[in-house]
Parts: sequence; structure tokens; C-alpha cells
Amino acid sequence: MTDMRMRANTTDNFPGRTYRFYSGKSLYEFGHGLSYSQFSKFIISAPTTVVIPLLPHNIFTSNNSQAIDLSTVKCENLKIDVVIGVRNSGPTGGSHSVLVFWKPPRSGGGVSGTAPNLQLVGFERVYVMRGKTQNVSVGVDVCRGLSLVDSEGKRKLVVGQQHTLIVGSASERQIKRHLTLRLDQSITKAESITNTITSRQTI
Repeated sequence: MTDMRMRANTTDNFPGRTYRFYSGKSLYEFGHGLSYSQFSKFIISAPTTVVIPLLPHNIFTSNNSQAIDLSTVKCENLKIDVVIGVRNSGPTGGSHSVLVFWKPPRSGGGVSGTAPNLQLVGFERVYVMRGKTQNVSVGVDVCRGLSLVDSEGKRKLVVGQQHTLIVGSASERQIKRHLTLRLDQSITKAESITNTITSRQTI
């Protein structure tokens, strides 16, 4: 195979590859599986806003509606947790894989054109007894999981736009939760004031 393209291309009717970019009809959706029992899921807690801290030497005043380079973000320990309840209403106990996907914003910073349709950002396997409900926490690395790659190969985070977390594969009932990434305004405002004072002192 010499054609290594992943993204769909309408000019030559290329449908793309893998669940991330394929635009055609799937015979089996990514994450499809069979079980001896019946499971349902619900979101217990998930953030609606994630504050993005910038590295000190990259702080700048922002309108919170753009794609920022990942190299300017303080990514260490920048994670979120999605707590999900898994209910077993089937005839027997069993294990169930909980998948969490991310759907990128439709627009933002010129990187939406290279965005995948969907991306798996976390999963956990949990055993649930018959008739019981078990809670499971799925961690999502913000910088790794919620970033896009632009045409130059640089990773970026889109702030100020609506991101979507989706629990479950397309072959089962999915649950969605919207969230927004926002820059740490306390830092950007402080830096803006510092810059203003410095500029006045040099006049």
C-alpha cells in the first residue's frame, strides 16, 4: 500500500481512513462489541469549563477565541476527570469498557480543516454485578487529548469554542457533555498591567 493518507479528500472521492477521519458508512462502528449482559451509562460529573494556564514567558492579552500553540501552555498536570456511572440491567454480571471520545470545535484558529471527526481520549474497563451500578473515573489529558495539529505540524489548543466529550461508541447510546477551554484571565490581566506600567516607565 503506497497511499498513506488518513484524511478524507472530496476532490478524488477519497473517504478517509480509521474512525477518526472516515466519512463513509461503517459496517461496524469503532468500539462495537457484544456482551452477555446489558449496560447503560450516565455522566455523574464532568467540567464545563477548563482554565488553560500559560507559561510565564508566553503570557499575553487574549480575546479567548483562537488557537494557541501548545508550546506556550503549562501542560503539566493539566487533566480533567469524567466520572461515569455504569448500570448493569442484564441477566448476569460482566465487564464493560467505557470509552470517552472528543469532538473538536467546528471552527477555531485555522486548524479546524485538519481536525478529526472524533478522537478517543480515554477509556476504562469496569466490572458491574447484575442489577448494580458502578462508578468509574476516566482521566483526560487536556494537552494531549484536546489539541489539534495544524498544516505545519504544530499542536494547538482551541480556546473560546465549544468542545464536546462523548461517552460511548456510536453503536450504543451516547452521552454528550460540552466544555469550553479558556485562558487563565487572572494571569493575562496581571501581565497586561505589568506591561502597561513598564511602558509608562520607559516613556
